[in-house]
Amino acid sequence: MRSEIALSLALGLAGLAWAASLAGSRAGETADPATLETGRRLLAENDCNGACHARRATDGEALSLYTPFERRIQTRADLRRQVESCVSHLGSMIFPEEIESVAAALDHDHYHFE
Repeated sequence: MRSEIALSLALGLAGLAWAASLAGSRAGETADPATLETGRRLLAENDCNGACHARRATDGEALSLYTPFERRIQTRADLRRQVESCVSHLGSMIFPEEIESVAAALDHDHYHFE
């Protein structure tokens, strides 16, 4: 029984170490230029930095939503969820892989998550 518990614990710790190594390797990755270009194009085509953002920004500047010190988007996962929400709200015909491109472009150009 103790050997089974020890084995389970060892496997669990190995899994955590593997997950941590994956997270660390993603932090240093650079986005594919084609992915960034697709994301930037979709942002422009859908006026993602236009009137909708300007109405919500306290200073009326659309891009300032990306840069406040106390922004609510704290992680890449938060950013992807927000992009999904915006796409849904706008009714844009953006595919899931394109949502990833938009999130990657926003992260690269504004958020700089590690």
